[in-house]
Amino acid sequence: MLHFKVKLKKQDDSVCSPDGYLGGENTTKIYTRGEALKKARMFGGGTLEIIPLSKVLTPVSMIQIPRNALLYDVERLLEGREMFVDADLTIDEKIYSGCVFQNILSEQDEDNVLPLSKKAIQQLDELAQMCNSDYIQITNN
Repeated sequence: MLHFKVKLKKQDDSVCSPDGYLGGENTTKIYTRGEALKKARMFGGGTLEIIPLSKVLTPVSMIQIPRNALLYDVERLLEGREMFVDADLTIDEKIYSGCVFQNILSEQDEDNVLPLSKKAIQQLDELAQMCNSDYIQITNN
């Protein structure tokens, strides 16, 4: 699918980037072709310019952690928090948000519902500090 930006005929600083494209002060909005046509009409006309694929790609980072490196209590706390599950259910590798360990620690501080061992809290704290990626995958090796 192609993506487009809209260069308006009449520059309006309230809806345009400094170079005249529909967006904001420091950004240019990206649209599908249909949306770009609608926006151009809404703002008095303009030209559509194709955005190269390299400009719409967003790199993400992922840390992989072997399941056997996690304490049982930590693994138990991850249940139900996955964002993505492997399509091959026999593999059972799950992907979590990069801040999952910090979130678990925050909940423990607020609710203190699940009694955790000192080792589990230490591992959660260590993982929360080490995991600075967008996603975390728990692998089976």
